[in-house]
Amino acid sequence: MTATPEPIDSPLAEPTHARAASMASHPAGKSRKTKKPADPRYLALRAAEGTEELVCLAGSPRLANAFARASAAVERTGLSAVPAAVRELIRAELPSWDGSARGPGRAWVDVAVSGLPDADRPAGRLALLTAFASYSLLDSDVMEARSSGLGDAQLIGLTSWASLAAAMQIRSWLGTQHAAALPVPSMRGGR
Repeated sequence: MTATPEPIDSPLAEPTHARAASMASHPAGKSRKTKKPADPRYLALRAAEGTEELVCLAGSPRLANAFARASAAVERTGLSAVPAAVRELIRAELPSWDGSARGPGRAWVDVAVSGLPDADRPAGRLALLTAFASYSLLDSDVMEARSSGLGDAQLIGLTSWASLAAAMQIRSWLGTQHAAALPVPSMRGGR
């Protein structure tokens, strides 16, 4: 018997069938007769901060704004999905990380979570492994976090937040001179 997934309370998780139906009923060139008020969750995404520092990495203000909005959404989700003690642990561990493997093995995880309350240790373990050693994550790590009370939405929120925290740490290593040499992703597709 499988559990029914919990709904994710995020503007990024809007049902795609609703968007597709809306687009199909309003072909290009025809405007809608009535305009719905903007969803406040989308307004919060539009008002994301931090785009200035991302422009040099993203290559354009539009991409930087999109990255900043996504980052803000993940950060807000992390506030509700990641226990405060786990967020503090990850934030404390990130500055001393140089990108290298934390091993050998996974004993470092046990040492790192030893200071957390017992109830937060499974979430701490999953967050640490996601941020610093995602290649070593096991099904048992996810199942342990699930058995501690984390549902689908919290698991996704926790791993998204931990991944983004690590990515932002890596981004901080890139100076402006290095960022200018990075290829700019194409949003148009094709070759």
